[in-house]
Amino acid sequence: MNMGKNIIKSKWFLILAAVLGAALLIAGRFAFSGKENNTEKEEPDASVEYYSERLEEKISELVSRVSGAGEVSVLVTLDCSDEYVYAQNTRTSDGQSAVDYLVLSGSEGEDGLPVSRIYPKVRGVAIVSSGASDISVKKEITELVAAALGISSSKIMVSY
Repeated sequence: MNMGKNIIKSKWFLILAAVLGAALLIAGRFAFSGKENNTEKEEPDASVEYYSERLEEKISELVSRVSGAGEVSVLVTLDCSDEYVYAQNTRTSDGQSAVDYLVLSGSEGEDGLPVSRIYPKVRGVAIVSSGASDISVKKEITELVAAALGISSSKIMVSY
């Protein structure tokens, strides 16, 4: 009789353990998916607009450190949108070349395999600085931004 009670108790114990285990798995899945969604929202968008805004912030920080620059506001214009370079195989036979792009299949269909991303070039920079009425401050700001972005000083307008 004692043996029968132990078997019944062990069955209930196993059932209870299985139910608790399943509940923990389900709860863990919901908790993990919630964290995943929060992380996606916190990550910055890698769009061209984000790229432009970050450039403006960085240039503004840099220019504000120029002695006499005062209060600074920056606007950056870009040439075009960003561009992706995709992985490809080039085959040559009988003097002719053929290019095949590597394609990934996913839940949203097929898409090329990006190898790199080329951000747009800076078209121009407009800077308003309260200290730019001083010609030496204006010149220093122009030269600094030209050097930082690798663009001609003719693409930079500094005003006060």
